Amino acid sequence: MDRKLVRIIMAIYVPGFFIQLGLALTDAFNPLYYRDLGAGLALVGIITAAGGLGNVLFDLPSGWLAGKIREKTFLLISVSVQFLAVLLKGMARNPRDVLILNLIFGMATAAWGIGRLAYLRRRLPPEIRGRSLSFMGGIMRVTRIISPVLGGFLIKYLGFRMIYYIQAGFTFLALVTTLFLIEKGDPPSPEGSAPGDVLKETFRRNGINILVALIGITGLQLLRISRNLLFPLWADHLGVSVEVIGSLTSAGGLIETAMVIPAGILMDRYGRKPSVVPCTLGLGLSLMLLPLSRGTGGLILVMVLMSLTNGIGSGVNMTISSDLAPRRAASEFLGIWRFITDSSQIVGPSLAGAAAGLFSLGLAPVAAGALGVGAGLLLLFGLSETGKLRHSGEE
Repeated sequence: MDRKLVRIIMAIYVPGFFIQLGLALTDAFNPLYYRDLGAGLALVGIITAAGGLGNVLFDLPSGWLAGKIREKTFLLISVSVQFLAVLLKGMARNPRDVLILNLIFGMATAAWGIGRLAYLRRRLPPEIRGRSLSFMGGIMRVTRIISPVLGGFLIKYLGFRMIYYIQAGFTFLALVTTLFLIEKGDPPSPEGSAPGDVLKETFRRNGINILVALIGITGLQLLRISRNLLFPLWADHLGVSVEVIGSLTSAGGLIETAMVIPAGILMDRYGRKPSVVPCTLGLGLSLMLLPLSRGTGGLILVMVLMSLTNGIGSGVNMTISSDLAPRRAASEFLGIWRFITDSSQIVGPSLAGAAAGLFSLGLAPVAAGALGVGAGLLLLFGLSETGKLRHSGEE
């Protein structure tokens, strides 16, 4: 890989690392923070879903805006809004405030996600796409090694609010590094056919595969979001302390990080399906096993299975969507893709919270896991290998 490609990749990796470092610090404890502010189980699910709603509301506008203004400006605005939302979240006094801030943060996260992926899609050759995007997914997993256990101890001694102030500090570092590392680039300009025409041709030629991929990836995203909500709630239900919850999450992050390089090599050498299918099926099964754990030992076993299977799918969502995205309408396609797959961030927490509130906390992971297994089977039998569709990605 030459220096130019390394510089392009690092311009996204470094800010992304700081953003994920802050997210990993708080993700495992968000449901507990919402309960501490006075939210019941059903409301915890709704508040968590607000972030996903923000994603969905702003996915399509983000895809359109990212094709209209300079990439650097677009990314700087998205990170700035994330910073302000997290800072104010630490000052929240009631569940309503957090719900609104989660909505805003979700909108900014949608912009960042689409902007960074379109930035790389236009610059990365397809033969290194799997490894590059797998490693981007690995950034999140690296941060899950240290941040959750640190978050548990910070909460114990300094309270919940401190972890959000620290997250805001990490997000500010992401803003500074975005300012200095992202290249300015040229103003967006028409290139050949209009983006709308390119998208129509892409969906006409490859619509069935795109539909199967969208449904399957949406199921995988539902599993990942449900895991972040249900694992800490179930552990808390068993009487596990926040320090232990943080330590288990960190251990899971270590396992997932170890899977990043194998996942990238697997995708580039053998295709995307050997990564996405076992990831989706395994994560679904592990969620279904969660209610069977009755103590720390059982939680450890479930966490190991979750982490191994989730790790083998590191970056697979970004890779498959990049494979299918036409170069001349990348941001617009990715906006549509994210609009659909991000719906899981609304559906997952809302259904899980409702199931836990109406029936029992033990039923929610079984329901989410069963849906995930169905998505995995659809990908196994219905998806054509996107890694071989080089022509569709280079239009």
